[in-house]
Amino acid sequence: MPGDSNPSSKRKTSTNLSRRKLLAMTSGAAAAGIAGCSGKDNKNKNQSDATIATASRTTQSGTTETVSDDVELKEPRLDKVQWLSFQPKNMEMNPFNPSPNGPGPAWQAWREKAMNYSFTSNSFIPYLLKEQPKVDGCEVTFNYREDFQWWDGEPVNADDHITRWKLNAYFYGDGPEAADESIEKVDEYTVKKTLPRPLNPTIVVMNHQFTVGEFKTGFYGKYVEKFEKASSKEEIDAVKKELTSLEIGLQKYVDEGLGNGMWKPEEWNTTEIVNKPVEDHPYAKKTNIEEFRMNIMSDKQKKMQAFSQDQLDVGRNVSSWRGQVEPPEGIKALSQYRTLGGPKACFNWRNEHLARRGVRRAIAYITDLNKIATVLKDGYGKPVQVPGTVASGMTPAMEEKYLGKDFLDSLIDYGHSAQPEKAKQAMKDAGYTKQGNVWVGPDGKKTKGLTYYAPNWGPWPMSAKAHSEMLNDFGIKNDFISPESGSWGKVAFDSFDFDINQYPIGKNVPHPTRFFDVGAQQGFGRYDKLVSDPNSAEGCSRKITRPKLEGDKSPVFNHPFNPTPKFPKEVGAKEVSGDGEQFRPFEWYRGMELAETEDRVKKYAKKAAWYHNFQALHIEIFSDVYSIWGDTENFKFPPKGAPELGMGATEWLTKRGQIDGRPKE
Repeated sequence: MPGDSNPSSKRKTSTNLSRRKLLAMTSGAAAAGIAGCSGKDNKNKNQSDATIATASRTTQSGTTETVSDDVELKEPRLDKVQWLSFQPKNMEMNPFNPSPNGPGPAWQAWREKAMNYSFTSNSFIPYLLKEQPKVDGCEVTFNYREDFQWWDGEPVNADDHITRWKLNAYFYGDGPEAADESIEKVDEYTVKKTLPRPLNPTIVVMNHQFTVGEFKTGFYGKYVEKFEKASSKEEIDAVKKELTSLEIGLQKYVDEGLGNGMWKPEEWNTTEIVNKPVEDHPYAKKTNIEEFRMNIMSDKQKKMQAFSQDQLDVGRNVSSWRGQVEPPEGIKALSQYRTLGGPKACFNWRNEHLARRGVRRAIAYITDLNKIATVLKDGYGKPVQVPGTVASGMTPAMEEKYLGKDFLDSLIDYGHSAQPEKAKQAMKDAGYTKQGNVWVGPDGKKTKGLTYYAPNWGPWPMSAKAHSEMLNDFGIKNDFISPESGSWGKVAFDSFDFDINQYPIGKNVPHPTRFFDVGAQQGFGRYDKLVSDPNSAEGCSRKITRPKLEGDKSPVFNHPFNPTPKFPKEVGAKEVSGDGEQFRPFEWYRGMELAETEDRVKKYAKKAAWYHNFQALHIEIFSDVYSIWGDTENFKFPPKGAPELGMGATEWLTKRGQIDGRPKE
C-alpha cells in the first residue's frame, strides 16, 4: 500500500511491477546501477529503475515509436520541486474542507481537467473532453473521452460531471432546483447543460475548465443523496457541516481512488512524494519515465541549492537567481512566454490633476516602458516584456486576436520610450505651466503630494518605484508607497485612498471582458455600483439592454457618468468633434459576453479599447513573462511553442508524452 515511507535511497522496490519493469529487471542490465549524467549521482535512484523495456509507445505527435527491450535511460526518474510548508501526510484533499493545507500544483499531476489554457498556443487544449464544448444558443454539450478512469478503475464519465455540479449547487446555493441553469445526462459520456442566457463560446469554455475535478460519483455521490433527502434547513446545514469536516488526507485520497491523472503517489515522507504512472492511463503509453518525484521544499535557498547541485530536472522562473547560482550543464530554457498578467497604473480621478485627460496623456508620454523593463531585468533578474499598444487596456496576445494590427496602428501612439516634448505639450494643452521643477494647473494648484501605491509582490515595487521617479523628474511630484500585501489591499479595495495605484491588469482569462470588466477595479472600474441590474435580458436572448444609472460617478476612480462622457468617432483623434460617441461600458461588456461570434466580440472590444486609449484611462506597465527550463541532456522535451510549454505549472509537461528520458549512449 502506498503511504509514508523512508527516503527514496532506502526504499524497497514496489511489488506492483509493470511489464516493462519486469522485462528490465530480468534483462540483466538493471544491475548496472546507472547513476545518470551531469553529476546526478546524488539523486540516489533505484538501480532497478535504470533500464526500461517496452515494445512500442505513442509519441506526443501521435506516431508509434519502437523501443528496444534493453534501452538504458540516463535518468529514469524526473525530479521537480513541490512547494509545501507542511508534511505530505497532512495534505488536505477535500475541496470543501477549509484547511489551508491544499496540494498546490501537485493536483495537476494527480487529476485531469476538462480543458486547460495554453499561453503559447493561445488556445484551450482538451484533456478529459474529446473536444471543446459545443455551444448552441443556451445549450452546451460536453463529450467525454471513454478511456479515462479513476485510480480504482471506475470510468470517468457523465455521472461525475453531474455529481460535481449538483454538489456545488447544494453546498453553495439552494440546490439544483434553485439554480438558474439545468443539466441532463444524454448518455454515459455526454452531458448537456442549459444556461440561463447565451454566452460567447470562449466564455463558456473558460467557465468549464473544471467539470469533474475530484468528484468521483462512487465517493461523493452519497452526499448528493443526503442533500436530496434533507427536508429542512437544519438538515441541509448538517450535510454541509459533514462535508466541511470531512478529512481526506493523501493516504485516503489514494485508497479511495479519487485521482484520475497519470501520476499516482506511491510513497511519501517529509522530503518527497514519489509518483508512478498509472498503468491503464492513456498518457502512460506515451512516456518512458518510470518515476516522477516531487521534492518537498518551502525555502528558496534550498531550492537554489538543489538547482545548482543538479538535483532537479524541470522547473520554472529561476531568472531572479541570476548572479547567485550557475545553471548546471544541460539545463536549458525550454520556453519563455507572456502571460495575461502584469500591473497597470490606475489613475484616481478624485485627484483633480489626474481627472484631466491632458495630465494622464502626459504621464503616458513620459512613461519609459523600455527603461522599466531594463530596470527589472538588471535589478530583479526578471525578464519582462513591454506592453503592446500603450493604454489600449489589453495585453499583446489579446490585442492581436481581438483588435488587429490596422486598428492598433490607428490608436494614439504614446510610445514605449519617453517622449518628453509630447508630454510637455499635453500638459500645456491642459492649461498647465512649469514653475521650477513642478507643474501648476489652470487653478494655480501644483502637481505635488500625490501618492503612488504598489503591492509588495515580486518585481512590482521595483517597477512602480521606477515609474514614480519618472513622474517626479517630469514635475508630477509623488510619494511612492509599497506596503505589505494586506495593508495594500485595504487601500486598493476598501478605502481607495490613493492617487495612482498598480492593480493587476485583470482576471487571468483570455477574453476582452477581463480587461474591460465593469465590476472590478482591474477592468474599467467598479461601475456595477451605479446600477441595480447592469443588464438583464430575459430568456435565451442576446438582446442588449441599456441599464438605468443610479449615480453620477463611479465609486472607485470617480469616473463621471452624468453626463455620459463622449469620445471621438474617428479612431486616433485627440479631441471630440461633432456629436462624438457616448461611453457605453455596460452595453460593450454585455455585447462581448453574449456575442455568438468572434467578430461581434471584436466590434465591442474595439470600442472599449479606443475609449481607453483616448482617455489614457490606465497605463499597462509590463507584461509578465514565465519561463520553463529542463535538463535537456537527460530528457527530451517538446519543441518550442508546444501547448504544455505555456501552461505555467510544469506538471502539464508530464502529460501526453511531453517528456521522455534519453537513452544511455
